[in-house]
Amino acid sequence: MKFKSFINKSFLIFTIISIFSCSDNLEKMNEVENIDESPDVEIFNFQSIYNTDKLMKAKVTAPVARNFATSNEPYMEFPDGLKTVFYDEYLKEISSLTANYTIYYTTKKLWKATGNVYIENIQGGTLQTEELFVDEVNKKIYSVKYVKVTDADGTLVEGKGGFVSNFEFTEYEFKDVSGILEQEINL
Repeated sequence: MKFKSFINKSFLIFTIISIFSCSDNLEKMNEVENIDESPDVEIFNFQSIYNTDKLMKAKVTAPVARNFATSNEPYMEFPDGLKTVFYDEYLKEISSLTANYTIYYTTKKLWKATGNVYIENIQGGTLQTEELFVDEVNKKIYSVKYVKVTDADGTLVEGKGGFVSNFEFTEYEFKDVSGILEQEINL
């Protein structure tokens, strides 16, 4: 009788342990099988070259790139940051952009960079913001967050309400502007 009682208790304990360990495994399996949140492709040490008219225009590098091509709204995500270097027709670096996190909506052709967004051009000018959009369709760059632009000569312009610019950053408009402009005056 004691042996039968031992077997029943052992079976009960085994059943309880199995149920709890299966529930943990089931949760883990559900996490892995959640296709809506899993990337179709994940690339480590990502590097991409952007060409137009057979000329290299930009080089994009990132520690990790995730492609969600089968999502309702396809996108690429760069969760650990991104660096883009832009080139002129002679393959000379003309500017660079870095950000802590970037997402690219492939159908909309819209980039959204967030967290320590920093642009530097060949003349030594910089742009700093926490959020920046690059709209390939309308060929504009913009932000609705605070931006700080500093030229190599120390000229500082702040757009407390953001800014909008063309791709070349030659025509731009700041929102809610303040700044320090230094100008030499000959008397």
